[in-house]
Amino acid sequence: APVTTASPAGGTYSSAQSVTLSTELLAVIYYRTDGSAPTGLVGEIYTTPIAITTTTTLKYFAKDLAQNPETVQSQTYTIDTSGPAGTIAVSGSGGVTITNTTSVTLTLSASDANGVAQMKFSNYNDESSWSSAVAETYATTKAWTLTTGDGSKTVYVKFKDTLGNWSSAYSASITLDTIAPVTTASPAGGTYSSAQS
Repeated sequence: APVTTASPAGGTYSSAQSVTLSTELLAVIYYRTDGSAPTGLVGEIYTTPIAITTTTTLKYFAKDLAQNPETVQSQTYTIDTSGPAGTIAVSGSGGVTITNTTSVTLTLSASDANGVAQMKFSNYNDESSWSSAVAETYATTKAWTLTTGDGSKTVYVKFKDTLGNWSSAYSASITLDTIAPVTTASPAGGTYSSAQS
């Protein structure tokens, strides 16, 4: 019986795949992409590469000129184009919502069926910031520096899975307050003719 090979082989991919089936000369290949086994019908004959755009189980076999049928073969293609799911929290010297320094700690979590490989950060959520951001190995904490100037600060993170898919941006905010408070006494100190509150 002929032997048919699929290229690329089944596996997990981050984009659609074009699968080529090949076997011995003059043998006819039959295939189906709905998970069921082909039966040798005319409508199942392979002629051009098969576009696999979603998770698919490809089943196929060949029959040579002597009518020797190959055992039905199976390949499963998992198409995963989505990035990891994740969270970010930011905390500074004053706790999780306020800080008096630009040096803060980011607490991170991310998960993906194919594993989380990398992450990158920005103080701005725009394409130029992301394109210049340096990717680093995924970790659950990160020391980070906020932009200067008091007020609300937002930090953004993206996570990448082992297939190369980046997530959308996740964010967390904290208030930067570097100005010490000013306290006033009323009435001010002085000489009074009666007790004061």
